[in-house]
Amino acid sequence: MKQAIKPFSILVTGIMLVFGLTLNSCKKVEKGPAGPTGATGATGANGPEAKTYNVTFTYGAGETYRYYSGVTDFESDDVLLIYLVYLSVGGQTLCTPISATVYGVDYLTLFVESTGAISFNTYAAGTYSSPWSTSQEVRYKIVHIKSGGLIKHPNVDLSKYEEVKAAYNL
Repeated sequence: MKQAIKPFSILVTGIMLVFGLTLNSCKKVEKGPAGPTGATGATGANGPEAKTYNVTFTYGAGETYRYYSGVTDFESDDVLLIYLVYLSVGGQTLCTPISATVYGVDYLTLFVESTGAISFNTYAAGTYSSPWSTSQEVRYKIVHIKSGGLIKHPNVDLSKYEEVKAAYNL
C-alpha cells in the first residue's frame, strides 16, 4: 500500500506545483508612463515624400544648355521628374514631361547623380543647333520623389504633372 501512495502523492504534488506556477506566472503587466513625443514631420512640398524645384533659365542667342545643381538629398532609389512649363494662362500652368518637342524646340535633360547636376539642353527640332536667335526665358519644374513616396502612391501617372501635384500635395 505504501508503494501505491508514493506515486500518487508525487502525482498530486506535481499537479499542485504546475497549477500554482500557472496561477502565479500570468500576471497582468502594467503600462509605464508615455515616452517623449517626437517632432512633427513636415508635409506638402517640404515633406519627406516629394519636393518641387521651380527653375527658370534665360538662354541667350545661340545657346543650347544650362546646368542646375540645386536638387538636394538625392539618393539612388529616388526619382526626378522634370517638366517643361510651356504655357501659363489665367492661373493655369501647362506642363509636359521632358524629353519633349514643343513649338519646334527639342527639350532634353541629363542628370549626373555623382555631381547632382542636371543639364537642360535645347535644340532646334531634329538638329543639334540652338533654337534661339534672341534671349529666351524657359521655365521648368523638377519634382524630387523619395523612394518611399513612390511606394505610397503606386498608381499615379508620373507623366501628368497635375496628378503628381495632387498625389504628393505639391
